[in-house]
Amino acid sequence: IHGMWGGPWYWANYRGVLEARGYRCVATTLPYHDVSPPAPPDPRLGRTSLLDYAAALERDIRAMPEPPILMGHSLGGLLAQMLAARGLARAAVLLPQAELTPERLAAELRACCTDRALIVTRAERARSLARPDATHDVVEACLSLVRAS
Repeated sequence: IHGMWGGPWYWANYRGVLEARGYRCVATTLPYHDVSPPAPPDPRLGRTSLLDYAAALERDIRAMPEPPILMGHSLGGLLAQMLAARGLARAAVLLPQAELTPERLAAELRACCTDRALIVTRAERARSLARPDATHDVVEACLSLVRAS
């Protein structure tokens, strides 16, 4: 599950590693996040709550043949926790946003609400931070935790 400023492309490296090991991977797009970074955000995004996101993801999960292993980054990590708490996941892997305090989150949101170029910059930076070399290590650690549970 991707974070606030991302999309399913976050998971391209992870999907490659996990699918090569026989896992079926689904990278969803949160509601109203299906726009390119330079495009204006969908106006419905401002009226969408965490519960709306969780409900959409829950519908997708319930359509699956078995409970999935959820991976979530940032906002997606919070959603993965919510869904796991509802008993909808075999396991949850949470990749938090580093150094994100409530104060920093509030400041970032205020800045992004007033500066459209900042949103584009954040999305481009998120894409550039994808490290294919780190993917293998994260997947190994996640799989060992899932096997141990």
